[in-house]
Amino acid sequence: MITKTKYVLVFIIVCFQLLGYVYLFINVKIALLLLGSAFVIFLLLFILLFIDRLKEKKEEDQDDLSNY
Repeated sequence: MITKTKYVLVFIIVCFQLLGYVYLFINVKIALLLLGSAFVIFLLLFILLFIDRLKEKKEEDQDDLSNY
């Protein structure tokens, strides 16, 4: 579920950035809105990746057999 969400977020970021660069020549306000939205979604994606990494780290600590 989370991996699918990550791929969708990456796709949205790429689309917003491409559209933002195109709209720089058409309408600057819309371009800045799209690029700002892409940045916010990028931060959300970074937070999701960080949370996923913390879960993996917790699982690795539980499966650690070095105490034996």
